[in-house]
Amino acid sequence: MQVPSARGRESARVAGIAALAVALVTAGAAPGVATVPVGPDPGTSPVASPSPTVAVGAGEVVPDEGAVVAPEGPAGGTGATGGTDAPTSAGTPTAGDAPTSTDAPSPAPADERASDAGPATGAGLSSVPVDATTLPAGVGLTGTAAVTTSELTTDVFHLAAVTWAEPDDTLEVSARVRSGDGWTEWQHLEAEEGAGADSGRGGTAPLIDLAGADGIQVQLASPDGTWPSDVRIDLVDPGEETAADPAPGAGTSMGAASTVVSRPSIITRAQWGADESINTNNPSPARALNMAFIHHTATTNSYGPGDSAAQIRSIYVYHVQGRGWPDIGYNFVVDRYGQVFEGRSGGIDLPEVGAHAGDGFNTGTVGVAALGTFSTSVPDVVPEVISQVVAWKFGLHQVDPYATVRMVSGGTGNVRWGAGTEVYLPAISGHRHSSFTDCPGEALYAALPAVRARTAQLLAQAAHAPWLAGSLDGVRVRGNTVTAYGWSASTERPGEPVQVTVRSWSRSATTTTGVVRTDVAAAFPQYGNRAGFEASLELPRNTYQVCVDVTAPGRPAVTLGCGYATVMTGMVLGNVDLVTPRSGGATIQGWALQPGEQAPNKVHLYVDGAWGGQLTANVPRADVAAVYPAEGPNHGFAANLTLGEGPHDVCAYGISLRANETNPLLGCRRVVVPSRAPVGNLEAVVGSDGAARLIGWTFDPDTSDALDVHVYRGGAWAGSFVAGGNRPDVARAFGLTSAAHGLTADVALPPGQHAFCAYAINRGSVSPNPSLGCRTVGVPLGNPFGSLDIVERVTGGAAGETRLRGWVIDPDTRAAAAVHVYVDGWMQGAYTAGAARADVGSAYPTLGAGHGYDVRLRLTGGTHNVCVYAINTGVGTTNPLVGCRTVTV
Repeated sequence: MQVPSARGRESARVAGIAALAVALVTAGAAPGVATVPVGPDPGTSPVASPSPTVAVGAGEVVPDEGAVVAPEGPAGGTGATGGTDAPTSAGTPTAGDAPTSTDAPSPAPADERASDAGPATGAGLSSVPVDATTLPAGVGLTGTAAVTTSELTTDVFHLAAVTWAEPDDTLEVSARVRSGDGWTEWQHLEAEEGAGADSGRGGTAPLIDLAGADGIQVQLASPDGTWPSDVRIDLVDPGEETAADPAPGAGTSMGAASTVVSRPSIITRAQWGADESINTNNPSPARALNMAFIHHTATTNSYGPGDSAAQIRSIYVYHVQGRGWPDIGYNFVVDRYGQVFEGRSGGIDLPEVGAHAGDGFNTGTVGVAALGTFSTSVPDVVPEVISQVVAWKFGLHQVDPYATVRMVSGGTGNVRWGAGTEVYLPAISGHRHSSFTDCPGEALYAALPAVRARTAQLLAQAAHAPWLAGSLDGVRVRGNTVTAYGWSASTERPGEPVQVTVRSWSRSATTTTGVVRTDVAAAFPQYGNRAGFEASLELPRNTYQVCVDVTAPGRPAVTLGCGYATVMTGMVLGNVDLVTPRSGGATIQGWALQPGEQAPNKVHLYVDGAWGGQLTANVPRADVAAVYPAEGPNHGFAANLTLGEGPHDVCAYGISLRANETNPLLGCRRVVVPSRAPVGNLEAVVGSDGAARLIGWTFDPDTSDALDVHVYRGGAWAGSFVAGGNRPDVARAFGLTSAAHGLTADVALPPGQHAFCAYAINRGSVSPNPSLGCRTVGVPLGNPFGSLDIVERVTGGAAGETRLRGWVIDPDTRAAAAVHVYVDGWMQGAYTAGAARADVGSAYPTLGAGHGYDVRLRLTGGTHNVCVYAINTGVGTTNPLVGCRTVTV
């Protein structure tokens, strides 16, 4: 369905608001940031406007991407609309029987226009698979996981693009080709809209090389680090045109003739050489046409009028064989020379469903694409011919070019809204209105208000009776006064005044022409210099459709045209420019003022539907003052909000300075506050006899209280401790009000090596409990130990030769321990237990095998008591007896 929207056709105020929005994106934060804690509601609840909108371009009013989509009904918002006293944008008045110089584009030279042709021969698509996981790292792309292919040599191609299997996935892609003398510069290939009902593959906008290229290199990046499947480079050869007779009806109207606007000359599919053997489209017209989407193909601008057909053939093959769509996505293509090409099959006069604007936005819409890239400039002929195509289609299907159209998002692919969301869009929208894209380029997007105005003019001219000339030039608003202005004359009685009636909202006012219009007299001398009119109504605050009817003696009234106006007397204006996340909350910036008032307005904040505090809009804002000089320079607001981590919806309302006035919604923004998890460090773990001491610090930004710290040893629970010790160094470093954040924890341990990990237990948020670190410590094991294995006489040895053999380990070290040998209570000598003992090493692997001793003594005859003592070298309390044995010599 269609509902009125704020027209804003020649509104300096709306253009000013749009300029402010753009300036804020580039200028950054406003000065004077205050801190506003979330507190109780003081008792004043604002009343929201019924349908918040934001200015997006000169005269553009569309739903804010971050706001709740406007409910059905007359458009609201806080921007002003109206007209100027200037004539039409061309500077020359228009007449129904006397087209202006902009009524038709300058045609291409006859020998350069697209020729009649049959299906192209040799056309086709080839593909180069890309395995992103095996490619080297790339540079210069915004996504993560960037990779770059090698310089690939290929057959000659004229179009290149990158596609992948999953239509909802996205890749960042840049490419360069080898053409002529070498490699071109890298060119970004924007992710192209999915087809909605056509399904198919995901992919980029194409890169076109008219001369033909035989090499390509591609850079790819995945924004989320994951790669879609079946990534490939698609290369298209458009083939050569073959001579053929023009298709029946080529160059003339096809299907039902328009009763409103003459159909522009359209080059048919047969004429531009569409290979219908690959076309699988089953024509599926919508029940009605409701709106138009304007696109650009994001391809080269360096082409002549004779090159357009080959480019369209390449795009057609890419859409069908590369993206897997049944047909080309666009309904019409307009080149930079004003040539119009038939796009998707099914009937140019019917509301055929295409694949151009995203899931939910293809049915009931017509997609008109400008061939080229129009980011910085656009030839005048392009918006003019687009206006002619749209006016013809709208005339066939009775669509108001200034209507606001209700659409329902399908939610998949690159569209801006989730599935089932009701969206209200201008009847003539850019592709960026429905999807996250730059299409149709900044220059062509800026021309959309002119396209709407020109479309409305063409429709109005076609509807006029042959006796009528004239134009509704605009509608302006001054306070509660709405004035329609323009000019009109009777072709039957030139020079005589005609009756003019302005009507809106069950109110009307009648006057006659007589306002001096020297511009009209210069263009049409037969009508004289008093063909102008101004007719006014007094209307309360709201948005209205304003129409002008004209009649002459003996003639019925004819509607000259309609426009839209928003009366906003006394209404608070403003905008929420930015809500940016910060640690512990968010920063909000914006502006608010009341026309005719220099005093600052209060601004009430609501966070997630609850009261969030009050601000005063008194911060200097030179950009606002430039648009509203009479209200003074100080109408900005900025504040730091204290918020918990996670997503929050922040809304601001302008509070009127006058009683019984509406307090309008200035805007809502969603912000995601970053995590405020505890921070800290496990600085050291020190071992001692039978214990270990953990030393560190931690605190939670959400509280000044001491935190609990959980300790794990070898992955097993070891205890909970409180980090409440005095750490003034931590307090100074982080600006804390309390220094009680130190950790000292003693853990009883058996001897050996131990791995400790400590975790701070979070308070005040839902963040995880972060690790403070892990450290390994060795706990001393104490006194040495060992064995005296044997004491025996050496057979065949010297007289009294006796052998002692065994092992000794000091658990505090892997080094060889010392042993002392005593015979009959008298020390006989000190020795080192450093011989290899594989059996000992196997039993004590962490201490090694070098702990054996093998000692030979000369004893006198008789029986002797031989003892061995291990000598302690580390932590320990004694030199223990290893063993004693009796031997007889």
